[in-house]
Amino acid sequence: MAKTEGTESEKKQGSKKMLVILLILVLVILGVAGFIVFKFVLSPKNMSVQDGIDINVDAADTGEEIVVNRRNTPTEAGVTISLESFVVNLMDPAGNRYLKLALAVDVPEDNSDLQGEIEQRIPMIRDIVISTLSAKTYEEISTSQGKVFLKQELVRRINSILTSGRLNDVYITEFVVQ
Repeated sequence: MAKTEGTESEKKQGSKKMLVILLILVLVILGVAGFIVFKFVLSPKNMSVQDGIDINVDAADTGEEIVVNRRNTPTEAGVTISLESFVVNLMDPAGNRYLKLALAVDVPEDNSDLQGEIEQRIPMIRDIVISTLSAKTYEEISTSQGKVFLKQELVRRINSILTSGRLNDVYITEFVVQ
């Protein structure tokens, strides 16, 4: 009889241990699931332009943190300088996607030196735009968020070569993918 009582208490202890292990396993799974939902569903990169959010990708190429700024008021428009249309091959495994894009750059109205510098650097600016666009896939630029990222990347790259000031923005005036 004593052996039967001993095995029953061992069974109770074994089932308690199994219950604790299952509880820990469930908590770990819930933690991982929560992290995945936060990282890929609720993160700021999934906010849209309609939410009034600017996503700063200045640090994206260096692996630094991406900064999200809420827009309260639109920036004041300056002088816009239109660039000729660009036709580039998108980065596509089959090589059969083309993008036709026209841009206008927004320059502060009170900075005539910058306006002149942009006019002089049109070939460099076109090179930046073409190299940036040809490194993109259709999936990267087809959404409204993708276009916001593209515009901000172009502003950052063009501003990196300017010495007289900074662009306010880049406007996409034509966008056709074939």
